[in-house]
Amino acid sequence: MLFKFLLLSAVLAVAASSAIDLKAWAKSLNINSKSTIPEIGLNFLKNVRTFAESYMRDHPEAKASEYPYFNFIPMWRAALVPDKNQFGPVTWVGTCFAQNSATTTTQSDGSIKIAITTGMAASQDCYDHYILITATGIDRLKVSGDTTTTFTLPADITDAEKWDLANKGIRVMQILTDEPTTIANLLETVLLFVPEFTQGVDKRSAERNVDFLNRYTPNPMAPRDPKSSTAPPAEKVHSGDFFGVIRLDGLDPMLAWAMGSTTGHTTVALWIDGELYICESTAVSAYWPVNGIQKTPYKEWLKLAEQAGYNVVHAPLSQAVRSNFDEAAAVAFFRSVEGVDYGYQNMLWGWIDTLYDNYPCVPSDFSSVCLSFEVVEPLFATIDRHIPQISEQMWNQAFNKRIGTEGLGTAEIYQAASVNSGINTRTIPMMPELDSWVYNTTRYDEPIQGPQLVCCVFVCNVWKAAGVFDGMNVNCAEQTNLDDYSLALFEEKYTQIMGKYTLELNRYNSKIPFSHMAEACPSKGPDYLQDPTC
Repeated sequence: MLFKFLLLSAVLAVAASSAIDLKAWAKSLNINSKSTIPEIGLNFLKNVRTFAESYMRDHPEAKASEYPYFNFIPMWRAALVPDKNQFGPVTWVGTCFAQNSATTTTQSDGSIKIAITTGMAASQDCYDHYILITATGIDRLKVSGDTTTTFTLPADITDAEKWDLANKGIRVMQILTDEPTTIANLLETVLLFVPEFTQGVDKRSAERNVDFLNRYTPNPMAPRDPKSSTAPPAEKVHSGDFFGVIRLDGLDPMLAWAMGSTTGHTTVALWIDGELYICESTAVSAYWPVNGIQKTPYKEWLKLAEQAGYNVVHAPLSQAVRSNFDEAAAVAFFRSVEGVDYGYQNMLWGWIDTLYDNYPCVPSDFSSVCLSFEVVEPLFATIDRHIPQISEQMWNQAFNKRIGTEGLGTAEIYQAASVNSGINTRTIPMMPELDSWVYNTTRYDEPIQGPQLVCCVFVCNVWKAAGVFDGMNVNCAEQTNLDDYSLALFEEKYTQIMGKYTLELNRYNSKIPFSHMAEACPSKGPDYLQDPTC
């Protein structure tokens, strides 16, 4: 999920600059074949913050929007397929110009000429702020009247990228704020993530993240006395108990906003060889010392969690579930995956189940500015061309599995899905992730073929191994944080055991498990409404 933010930030950082050189931008991230997603993410955050702060110093008039966080998501306006002008110009409505029409023509040198005619301006000095995206790259376009621009294609364009251009065209995306406001919003968003670089969470960052959650979600947080409750002694914790976490570090709140949950991380307790451990799937970071699927002695975990600035709740399994919980089988499952890297390849697919009703939207109306697959689709292909280390760790393997292919790049996947299988590429992310799928990953840094388990998927799999879902066909890979703690598996009450801010579990203990649950669930704010049968 952090990568979603990185993608969108990349679009804005590039779109806001006067010169676009994706190769130079990718090089600035210092990526190599061994770079991890967190390392790439932190480097990118540094670069974007430096860029945005420099821009703000040069443009003191720039002010952020009333709702600044993520208020730079580009909105799809049109697809310009070259040399289809015999069908008439492509038209769309912009913020400044209510009338826009465009023709697109291939020139003798292979570049694409785009001629835009505008009309019905909202004011004399307004302009529309666009980015143009294909599978090969990104360009910016500022339209303040009738405009002609040229989109240059790379000399090494592949057959799949040519297919994408011929069938899906140059995507025209509009950023709804002007350039100074866009960059101010980008900086406000980047500042949410300051604690990703530190062991603890500073007061200003916590307040900023709480402001984000309180205004963007229906699940507010409030200050609390961290000494008002304490963690239960080990003898009061049982195997299978749920420990839910939110760290006010930009990442966890963003996850909560996208999923409709109140936690950004989930863990599970297991008694192993007479000692209580907290088991989890996570990544090494400025605040966490160990990478991948791991166990930490309970008291040590509590100490690390407090140092990291966690807000934590403990939800005990109900007596009925606990009495049938096969602890030995749960421990055996844990040992079979201990040391496996965090599950980046299925990070997005438990969340995306629908065409449009999982992607987050920005207030106040939660409809004017929304992420969509129309934005993500070409952006994924562009990232794959310029930074394949990301796409190979995040989506190419998963997309290949969904269409029955192996080893294809992003643009090749889109072409193969459409041409060979008749699959609408928009539906690829919606296809359920299967627990049986294995991916190229690592275990204790050694390459293996293994499962991909993010935090909530790992917790669900522990329960599944323990027999909690016996008699049901459950793909834990489709579970989100909310899906985990909304299951009717727990005691009536949970307890917050740590944190300076309140953490309340929405929809807690409310859904009886059933086969194929969570495979087709919407999660669109601000209400995050779901059918009980999803």
